[in-house]
Amino acid sequence: MNQRIALLALLAFAHALKTVTAPPEDLSVRLEREIPRLMRAGDIPGMSIAVVRDGKLYWSGAFGVRDVATGAPVRKDTIFSAASLSKPVVAYIALRLADRGVLDLDTPLSTYLPYDRLSEEKRAGLITARRVLSHSTGLPNWGPDKLSLAFAPGESFSYSGEGFVYLQKVIEKLTGTPLQDLARREVFEPLGMRRTSFVWEDAFSLGGGTVVGVDDIGKPQTIGTDKVANAASSLLTTAEDYARFVIAVLIDGRGLRKPTAEAMLSPQIQVPGQLFDPHSPPGEGEVAWGLGCGLERSRATEPFWFWHWGDNGGFRDWMTGSRERRSAVVYFTNSAEGLSIAEAVSSLAVGAAQPGFGRLEEYERYDLPRRVARREIERTFAKEGGEAGLRRFRELQARSPEVADVRLGVDLAGFLGKTGKSAEAYAVVKLCAEAHPGSFEAQAKLGEAALDAGDYEAALASFGKAAALRPGDSDLQRNLRWTRDAIEARKSLVALPAAALRRFAGDYGPRHIRLEGGDLYYQREGRPSFRLLPVAADTFLLDGMGSFRLRFVTGGDGQVVKLVGLYADGSTDESPRGSG
Repeated sequence: MNQRIALLALLAFAHALKTVTAPPEDLSVRLEREIPRLMRAGDIPGMSIAVVRDGKLYWSGAFGVRDVATGAPVRKDTIFSAASLSKPVVAYIALRLADRGVLDLDTPLSTYLPYDRLSEEKRAGLITARRVLSHSTGLPNWGPDKLSLAFAPGESFSYSGEGFVYLQKVIEKLTGTPLQDLARREVFEPLGMRRTSFVWEDAFSLGGGTVVGVDDIGKPQTIGTDKVANAASSLLTTAEDYARFVIAVLIDGRGLRKPTAEAMLSPQIQVPGQLFDPHSPPGEGEVAWGLGCGLERSRATEPFWFWHWGDNGGFRDWMTGSRERRSAVVYFTNSAEGLSIAEAVSSLAVGAAQPGFGRLEEYERYDLPRRVARREIERTFAKEGGEAGLRRFRELQARSPEVADVRLGVDLAGFLGKTGKSAEAYAVVKLCAEAHPGSFEAQAKLGEAALDAGDYEAALASFGKAAALRPGDSDLQRNLRWTRDAIEARKSLVALPAAALRRFAGDYGPRHIRLEGGDLYYQREGRPSFRLLPVAADTFLLDGMGSFRLRFVTGGDGQVVKLVGLYADGSTDESPRGSG
């Protein structure tokens, strides 16, 4: 009996020893298992990913479908939109030119090329390449034809695609070479990036093809086939190709003088609201921007991580890594929800909680209760209708008020507005504002929803409440003026004869104007139609949608040549008559 017990004990010890000393699961196996699970939880149809370890391409994978409609699978050579991951590539080109003395990072760009879109901005002469690359120009991300600066260049951080567009024009002038040709010479060919371009190439249709994105309301979004490069957003590539760039440039610093390579990943400007102090206490994060990439570290004794995201609507992407650890991950998706899993994927791939993702507040984690609830309610609205969706929202407010917060209500209303459910959006924001009467955002959004619904008096009341909470808000004051103007205009509508109305009827690209029963009606493709209310000989309000107006432009021969859209936020757009 004693021998038998001893034998059993020995066998148990051997089993325990085997369990303890078993080799850890290979990272690639974990990624192959976990990424499909994360994609399902994050509502992501397709994904391509590459992981770098020890400064080399360690593993890459292709998951899901590149087109929901066809079910065609993603392959490793499938082309994705890199969106703003274009910017680090352009930054590298600019730094190579600086190393050769073609471009000086601190010389005003206006010295090289005055920019007509900044002709009315007196501080434009302070914009330099360094300030473009570190997002400290004061330019908006995207703006109208005439640009203005939010602050003096170099004074603060503000993310801007417009700055990269200006830098692109300067680079092309200095080199006499279009960006695409310059990128091919300086980046793509030397680094072996064979499936990468700033413009569409017919070869992209071959092999793994291209992805079709899914936007934030579930509609398909195709990759653009433009032949004009945009330094801020038009890069088309694969995960493996972009990983080659990350290895060569961001990890090895290849092709740059050593001081330039170090400057690329050295802090140039602090990101507002974040601590940036080399003597900060342990655990307090530092966030800055280098020359083309975001930078962050959790402790002063640790190295910075570089990171960047991409967002072209239905295409969202992520890249992060560490030069010191010689590791990185880059992935591309064909989903507006693609960044919801960035933190989880980065933790898996590079073995650390993602430092930069927490700074991108507009992108919610896939497992955040607010996001899970929002997606469930969106599906209810889409499948069961408005009453069912509103009932689910009210139930959530009663059951989990901490989840049904202002942000959830605003995001949900935004989704409903984009899907043509303006009445439901209005109802959701009303419920949100009732639950959070002291919230500026809730009151301001209620005003916007009322305006969208054409309820001017309610809009005015809500904007007034918001103004009392934040008197100096310039956007709010603009909305107040817009609403008051509309109220006054509706009191004295202009009577136009049928002949005058008839000349406006016609097609203006995706916009259509028809004359019916003595009234003009406006409709944009795929959306409801609205009766037009004339407030001048060429300008109309929309009955039932207050945040948008129309103005028709007449040519020298008296014929209407285009339609101009006027928006409450001050922006405009136009559609030529008869355009496709």
